[in-house]
Amino acid sequence: KRTANPLSDLDFSKFSTIFACQTNVMVFCQSLPGCIPLSIVVTYLADYLATQQGLSVGAATGVTAVFGLACLGCAFAGSGYGASLYARDKSMFCRFISVTTLCAIVPFVVLINAPASMISTETGSPRLFTLLLAMGGGINAVAGPNIKAVLMNVNSAEVRGTVFSAFTLTDDLGKGLGPTLVFVLIAICGRRAAFTLGFCFWGISSAVLFMMGQTLPRDARAMTNSGSAGGGFGRKDRDV
Repeated sequence: KRTANPLSDLDFSKFSTIFACQTNVMVFCQSLPGCIPLSIVVTYLADYLATQQGLSVGAATGVTAVFGLACLGCAFAGSGYGASLYARDKSMFCRFISVTTLCAIVPFVVLINAPASMISTETGSPRLFTLLLAMGGGINAVAGPNIKAVLMNVNSAEVRGTVFSAFTLTDDLGKGLGPTLVFVLIAICGRRAAFTLGFCFWGISSAVLFMMGQTLPRDARAMTNSGSAGGGFGRKDRDV
């Protein structure tokens, strides 16, 4: 019976091959900082909105639910456009997922730092502006499915299981360490400053994704030439 433990698919003998692909290294490097803002949303945001920004507990939870729905829609739309862009220009594809990740910082920084009167009504309900900010933050989800498709396209079938297990492990590590890091930041500089700084970690992920534009075309071309490409965005992409 197959287990859900990502370590079960790890073949450590293949790690030299995995890290020889610079695009893999880029993907792993952007994963850890990218999980920190999400850990704020999951662990701290609803409580912050209720205690600092004047929302009722139910309304604060509803705002995070709106963010979740926006993530679902952005991931679906972004994966479709990403596939089209990947086929035309892989460097531009990297800029696309980089910019969308960077843009997700702005709505949350505003949500954290705006006066409570702009976020909630006198009755504790969210204003339309608040819901729009939560929806805007969902743009961060564009990168996720596109990154997984990239891993499919730059790795041969023999190492894909190990690559995705390592990626899942890195992702889980970020999700586990994120709340702890944010807690330390809160102790040092307070919740508002800590959350603002935490959301800026998406900027690190964005920078790494932008730099991936230098490695992805080369690694994708090498995989196509070896005859092992496919699975992520299909086989119709051009070597750009």
